[in-house]
Amino acid sequence: MNTISIPLYVFFNGTGELSKAIEKFARSRRLYFSRLEEISGNLIALDKVKRKLLYFKTNVLLPKCLIVDLRNVDSCTVVKQYDEKEKGKLRTLLLSFRFLNNSSPVSLPFYENLDHGSKEIAQAELKAQLWKAEVLKTASDN
Repeated sequence: MNTISIPLYVFFNGTGELSKAIEKFARSRRLYFSRLEEISGNLIALDKVKRKLLYFKTNVLLPKCLIVDLRNVDSCTVVKQYDEKEKGKLRTLLLSFRFLNNSSPVSLPFYENLDHGSKEIAQAELKAQLWKAEVLKTASDN
C-alpha cells in the first residue's frame, strides 16, 4: 500500500493537545521521527528506519495523518502552482509523489497561499527542495 489516511482525533483522548496526540499516534505505530517540521500550520515527519513520510493535516477541524510508504516511491517532485488571475504569482508549492505500481500520484500541500515577499517564497522553495532530496535518499536506501 502506498498511502494510508488516518484520522487523528481517535488519539486525542479528550485532551485536545495535538502534540500529545501525534506522539501517541507515532508510538502506536512504532514510528520514530528522524525529522519533524511545521509547514504552513501542518506537520511533516520522516521515519528513516521504516521509510515512512507522515503528513499531519492539523489546520482542519478533524486532524488527520497521511502516511506515505517511501519504499514504493518512484519519484518525488516539487510542483509550483501559479495564480490564474495574477500571472506569475505563486499560489502553492506541492510535494508530489509517483509510485512504482503506477497508482494515483499523491500531492501534499507544502506551502499554500503564498502572499509573502520573494525572500519568504525563496525560503519555502528551498525547504521543499530539501525535503524532496531527503525523501528521495530515504526512498532509495536499501
